[in-house]
Amino acid sequence: MRPVTEQTIRRAWAELLGVDELGSGPRVLRWDDTAETVTFVRVFGRGVLTGPQWALDRARNLSDDELSRLAVLLRLASDHGARPLGAAELSYTDTRVEHADLTTTQDEAAVAALEAACPDEDVDEVGLGGMPHRWVLLDGAGGDVAGEDGPAPLAGSGYVVWAEALAHMGVLTSPPARGRGYGVLAAAVGTNAALDAGLVPQWRARFDNEPSKRIAHVLGYELVGSQTTVFIDPPEDAHGGGRVGVELTLTSVDALLAVGAPLAEDVGAGPPEVVAVGGPAGHRHHQRQRAALRDGPVAVAERGVGGH
Repeated sequence: MRPVTEQTIRRAWAELLGVDELGSGPRVLRWDDTAETVTFVRVFGRGVLTGPQWALDRARNLSDDELSRLAVLLRLASDHGARPLGAAELSYTDTRVEHADLTTTQDEAAVAALEAACPDEDVDEVGLGGMPHRWVLLDGAGGDVAGEDGPAPLAGSGYVVWAEALAHMGVLTSPPARGRGYGVLAAAVGTNAALDAGLVPQWRARFDNEPSKRIAHVLGYELVGSQTTVFIDPPEDAHGGGRVGVELTLTSVDALLAVGAPLAEDVGAGPPEVVAVGGPAGHRHHQRQRAALRDGPVAVAERGVGGH
């Protein structure tokens, strides 16, 4: 991976998470007392934890490896109604994929036909129909996709642009075509299209989605981080303009979470250096962040890559 690509990924995630930068250094804490999620993202070894202050306090003695585990975040927020959203790997590439000439289309009828052939769970997970940039690999050429005699859709890929820099990829393969390499071919088409558009393709796969991770490996995507998110109950004063800020820890603590041991609310550590970004500007950023939570980086498993 080229250095400029790494810098692009760091800058994009810094923007998505609402922090100044994601260079090397200790874990970044971004507190938001009106948050309805707790999220931990790690990119190129730099961790960022976002959520209410109580969640940041409880995580002080946990390592980045621990915070990337869904079970740990669920336990950390268990008394705040924690529900899993997902945990996934983040991989990227800046190299085009060589492949044979393929018959593809961007016709909406082909996308609809492909989604109709797939289980609802896979369709919802990938969200191909809602992506503004998508391609469907066809079995043959010519004909009306929606017609009985037309070529059948085998697989499709697409992407959504994040932070004007990342192409968040999605791939969907029809059940009869799975296990035959069509998902890889469709993903290659989408990956190359994203690179041609000047974007960095991003592949997000749940930790337990081995088929998705295999496709990423075949296409040359490089694993650089992870993202883990849990839902929590909204605070009672969620609409009261709570604090939003960024907190930079002075040291990185690496401690093991004892199995079955309660998580301490107060670990006794002194307050780290704080750079506050609250007030009206912080509130406006919070509104933008909430929109991103619905459609962007927080939706880990539900809008990832599936149905291979």
